[in-house]
Amino acid sequence: MKNIFKNKKLKYALLIFNFILVLALTSFSALKEEAYRKLNYFYLKLEPIDPRSLMQGDYMTLNYNIVGKAVESLGEDYNIRVRRRGYIVVKLNKNNVAEYVDVVKNIKDFKNKNNDKVLFIAFRGNGYANLKINADTFLFQEGDAKLYENAKYSKVVLINNRLRLISLADKISNLDK
Repeated sequence: MKNIFKNKKLKYALLIFNFILVLALTSFSALKEEAYRKLNYFYLKLEPIDPRSLMQGDYMTLNYNIVGKAVESLGEDYNIRVRRRGYIVVKLNKNNVAEYVDVVKNIKDFKNKNNDKVLFIAFRGNGYANLKINADTFLFQEGDAKLYENAKYSKVVLINNRLRLISLADKISNLDK
């Protein structure tokens, strides 16, 4: 097989092209993250964190209060879970913490009786007893588990009805840093 890198000009051109490509992709990713941080955020209350998820080192599974309430309100109605898609309807309280309102299959199904400003958070049913929303895992540096084990809230933004996790904290005031 011929060595295509005998030509030094081609070799350096490919090297520079790859460097520029990696730099562009990294910059795009950083700009996208910064744009997420500038969106209107709100908080989700966390259920007690499963200590087994902390044992994984740099990975934590998050259980949200609103998901638990949605599962409770569905009760024996497995239609949404089997269908595997739906929306959890929430409204924000004065502290910007999401409070559960309802669970619906389609946004059009929601009847806003009090004309509250509501948000729709998309979920997937797993066919069993649980619902999954986008921001249900949190990755952190190994050794930082102690910083997050007492987390009570997550700071999130909503993009096209899907959650994007920004950070975790034990108090709302700690999230705004």
